[in-house]
Amino acid sequence: MERLSSGYRVNRASDDAAGLGISVSMRGQIGGLAQAARNAQDATSLLQTGEGALAEATAILQRVRDLAVQYHNGTLSTDEREAIQAEARALGFETFNIADGTQFNGMSLFGRLDTTRSFQVGANDGETIDITIPSLRDVLGVRGVTNTGREYVYQPQATDSTIEVDSVHRAADGSSTTTHHSFFIPANSTVDELASIVNNDPSTRLQVTTNHLSAIALWAEDLGPAYDAMATAPSLSEIARYYRPGEEVAPAFEFGSYSDLSEIDAAIAGVSKLRGQFGAVQNRLEHRMGNLLTYQENLTASESRIRDADIAHEANDMTKADILTQAATSMLIQANQDPKLVLSLLNG
Repeated sequence: MERLSSGYRVNRASDDAAGLGISVSMRGQIGGLAQAARNAQDATSLLQTGEGALAEATAILQRVRDLAVQYHNGTLSTDEREAIQAEARALGFETFNIADGTQFNGMSLFGRLDTTRSFQVGANDGETIDITIPSLRDVLGVRGVTNTGREYVYQPQATDSTIEVDSVHRAADGSSTTTHHSFFIPANSTVDELASIVNNDPSTRLQVTTNHLSAIALWAEDLGPAYDAMATAPSLSEIARYYRPGEEVAPAFEFGSYSDLSEIDAAIAGVSKLRGQFGAVQNRLEHRMGNLLTYQENLTASESRIRDADIAHEANDMTKADILTQAATSMLIQANQDPKLVLSLLNG
């Protein structure tokens, strides 16, 4: 009756001590597998969110590439090129929003640095699937700083050249202090090599950030908004924009470099590679979920055979016990009636 009413074959340790220990261990695994499957589903949702953002970044890059092809056509006037450049800049700032603003569950997906996310997709230690997500700014080749700065388009020179920089500090009383800096740039230096020369100079706190379209932002590191850094060089042409502290500088997609198209192509290839990584991990998670559900189903069946009551068997036993009880009762009644019959004969 206890087994039929509870549905369990093992209701206390004394019913099956070994079976109870095995069942408890199995139940821990079953619960872990169910949660691991939910974890895998959540991870898939995160990756689908990131992949959607990357798809939009790809669409932006394709449009910017079309604009770059149009920009370099010699039939256009200066005003027409500036109109094209204005759209490219707007799209560039949207890439900042995608790189910095894409979130899942309140967490940024693409940080300023590479991040590794580990998804627990098993019931035991070490059963994880990991993915390293690079900075989307780096993949796209767009960056920005949050200091006062000026931006320039850089054009490599066939001969050695020098970049002259005056950093001006304006004090609260209205006075200003100017410091002169000079950087030697070897012939045919790339924009990244230029940045390395400035950033690694121990005698100055000037810094340069670059984007993948040969634009640089020049600023005074940790010296506050009162500093302004102005550069002159044959290789630099200043972009007519001035940025306040906290604004993005080095906007993406400034045209004019001989390698515009190849650099955009590199950005498209980088985004496509990252989308491929996201897709590969999604496929792994889907197969892992299928395996987890199969494992859980069979482990649950095995645990049920140990812990749960066999209703048919228990009902048969109970029916058998009822029949035996009824037979014993009938025999006892018959036995009690026999002496009474004997006495009635004697009395007669």
